[in-house]
Amino acid sequence: MFDSSSFLFWYRLIFLFELIICESLFCKSLKKRPKFYLKLISCLVICVGIIFAIPIPIYNWAYTSFIFFAIYLLTVVSMFVLFKESPMVLLFCSISSYSTQHIAFQIFSLINYGISPNTGPELNIYGEKINDINVDTLIINIITYCLIFIATLYVVWLLFARKLNKKSEIAFHHPVLLLLALVLIIASIVLNSVTTYASYENYSKINCIVSSSLSIIICILSLAIFYMDTHQKDLEKQLDTANHIIHEEEKQYQQTKETVELINLKCHDLKHQIKNIMSNKIDKNELDEISSAIKFYDSTIKTGNPTLDTVLTEKSFLCNSNDISLTCLIDGSKLSFMEGRELFSLFGNAFDNAIEASKNLSKDKRVISLTSKTMNNIFIVTMKNYSSHAPIIIDNLPQTTKSDKNYHGFGMKSIKRIVEKYNGHLSCFYSQNIFTLSIFFELDAINDDR
Repeated sequence: MFDSSSFLFWYRLIFLFELIICESLFCKSLKKRPKFYLKLISCLVICVGIIFAIPIPIYNWAYTSFIFFAIYLLTVVSMFVLFKESPMVLLFCSISSYSTQHIAFQIFSLINYGISPNTGPELNIYGEKINDINVDTLIINIITYCLIFIATLYVVWLLFARKLNKKSEIAFHHPVLLLLALVLIIASIVLNSVTTYASYENYSKINCIVSSSLSIIICILSLAIFYMDTHQKDLEKQLDTANHIIHEEEKQYQQTKETVELINLKCHDLKHQIKNIMSNKIDKNELDEISSAIKFYDSTIKTGNPTLDTVLTEKSFLCNSNDISLTCLIDGSKLSFMEGRELFSLFGNAFDNAIEASKNLSKDKRVISLTSKTMNNIFIVTMKNYSSHAPIIIDNLPQTTKSDKNYHGFGMKSIKRIVEKYNGHLSCFYSQNIFTLSIFFELDAINDDR
């Protein structure tokens, strides 16, 4: 029952550490409970103790399957102790980890079956005595399995775990999928045990190869389904946030338009009032101060596009309040194909990013320029501003430096979405402390579509 010369007796411990290593791939972004490392060591000691306390009275497929599933449940319970997450998320991570371990083991089994003689595989870990195993064969198999296990971990991390760990939280809300995946994996484990023990009595290379291949396919499909579901949830969350931002931008555009119109009206009235009181004895400095203020607020930017005028006028006020020098030389009439809310979102987000990057720089570096030109019927809009650090650019988009990735970074995505709607091209680059955003529109193609 506690025969330490049995390979299975020691492989239980190896299996436990394999699961722990696989779980570390998927648990990086989970919220840890207080005294995490103390609890981790305690769980590890308890799990090892329980594993060696489980007797092995019989070597058959049913009891072996029970042992491996019991070890898996121990790691699941440990995850509940270590992480402050919902049961769905923890089960998601644990099943993904078991799938990863099982893929590695079955790839090793597949290779072992493929190179083994017709009398059976050279290494039967479910029951063979360690003393009966050839040392050279054992060393070769250990090295082979370690390489396969590391390669499997890397591929799973690259395709699945890395993308999950980039999220601030894992969204998974389909208990049916979890249950289905768990049932399929259990069925795969039982199938593997049945095939393995059957091969000891009547070895069939084809049956073993088919069994391992099916197990690998099942586990890969489980991981793929899990990832697609979490990816879909993430896209839905981004869409909800983007829709909320668009709604707020539309409200802000209307408010800005009304504010600029009111300022223009008041400036017009004040100019007439100043003319009427010029003959009276009023301190000239006070009049000059009022005139200067009126000149600033009456200096609305004219581009040939009323909506763009509104956006740029509002942003010019914001630049002035941050002591930022703004230069605008743009032909807004070329952008008449865009809807008002799209213009507001595109240029509003571009200016917000430029102002954010400029406002904390030295005064001589607080400069933003917006220009446009037409070359070969391609309309090019260029915005430049100084920046104290080089942005990280991925997929031609600068990544947000804010700590909360869920609610920041949508500005550039919104710009890209609008540009691509009209088959335009967006380009971002950084050189000599200057960040340049360029947008290209092919006017002929846009006019043909309209």
